[in-house]
Amino acid sequence: MDPAEVMLSEGSDITQAFIEAEDGRILFTGNGKKFWWPKFRYAGVDPRKIKTKTDLQYAVRRVAVIAFRETTDESEKDLRIKRFMSPCERAALKCLTAAPEELVAAVNEYEQVRNDTK
Repeated sequence: MDPAEVMLSEGSDITQAFIEAEDGRILFTGNGKKFWWPKFRYAGVDPRKIKTKTDLQYAVRRVAVIAFRETTDESEKDLRIKRFMSPCERAALKCLTAAPEELVAAVNEYEQVRNDTK
């Protein structure tokens, strides 16, 4: 995982952000460390419109949604391609790819598989 993704997943406090280049690279400072994030443009966020911390937090949430979708797409591909996968791995990937209305059933299936393999 990218250090910036680790920092964001740990709930760090982003204190500053600024545009470094015209191509949309953004440097942001969180917990005293500087990182740049290339996916803001891909998430549909115009870096020049980020003026406040609230704007930045919104942009980070948009990027997180994109990252989650990419993870879901990769998981769906794994479910289609991998033929030999443990039942626990398969159930976990189904949780990642489940639609909101299917999530409860997927989580229940995952918990049942986990309990059966112990």
